[in-house]
Amino acid sequence: MLKTIFRLNILALVGFCGLLIACTPLEGSLQMPFLEGWKDVQNPGSKSILFSHTEGKGLGYSQGYSSLDLFLAQPVCDSQLIPFVDLRGHVFNHGRFATNAGLGLRWLNSCDNRVWGINFFYDSLLSARRPYHQVSFGLETLGETWDLRVNGYLPIGRKKTPIYTLDYDFSSGFLAKAREQFAMGGIDVELGRRFCKMQYFDLYAALGPYFYFGRSQKTENAFRATRKDAIGGRLRASAAFLTYFELEGVASYDSRFNWTGQATLSLNIPFDWICFWNQAKICAPDRVKEKLFQPVKRNEIIVVDRIQRSSSNPAILDPEFEP
Repeated sequence: MLKTIFRLNILALVGFCGLLIACTPLEGSLQMPFLEGWKDVQNPGSKSILFSHTEGKGLGYSQGYSSLDLFLAQPVCDSQLIPFVDLRGHVFNHGRFATNAGLGLRWLNSCDNRVWGINFFYDSLLSARRPYHQVSFGLETLGETWDLRVNGYLPIGRKKTPIYTLDYDFSSGFLAKAREQFAMGGIDVELGRRFCKMQYFDLYAALGPYFYFGRSQKTENAFRATRKDAIGGRLRASAAFLTYFELEGVASYDSRFNWTGQATLSLNIPFDWICFWNQAKICAPDRVKEKLFQPVKRNEIIVVDRIQRSSSNPAILDPEFEP
């Protein structure tokens, strides 16, 4: 019942955004006189701290988690070139940890007011069986209305576990059951559109395909290596108040993890009292400036698949058996 209610909430948020796409022009403005005093603090800061909490099921995990994100960017002179650091830490509801450490570079093309960016991340995940690590690479082009993001993920180090449970059942003949897990690499693409920018509220939706892949290891005297793929698509919709509060819903479906859904509530605190060198003047619409100084949108948790394999061949008990 709770899962059904959660998915209905996600669909309601997406449907609400879709309804506004059809009836609200991008240039539309909702006047709210009682918030008139907030107008001067809407401009994004080049440095920010983001607190967020996510609930629901993701790709390869079923626990919610809380996150702390430190984003630091500094324009270089007057070149419209902005290097940045994006550091994130996550604590799952059951106490496990994950981290992301990223470096990137964004460039503002003043001719068409588009942001072009490249980023590199190192990710880690402490699972119940072993820590996992991966490196990733991302490209992005961001504008006033349309955005495009491409991210690739590659596990490194020891990315597979040996069998951690092996049970035998002799009640109706021979049956061996084994469980193991492994990290998955992959790629995802996302096309996003900001379809409603009101005076204090910002609505956004994005969708795109993804592909993740991985292999279990070959186990001596038991099982061959097994390849698993997750081919599917993801839909993301968000509603932001000023630049401080954001509610985001994500729904996805693929051939391996089936339906997943998550909701995230975020608090963003911008600050600009750290300045490593002279602040450059950024000449661009406010909507583009927001894209320059926002954390990278990506899959921040390493995808780990867990599989159970079985065999009814008693020959696997023979040390000389080759699967």
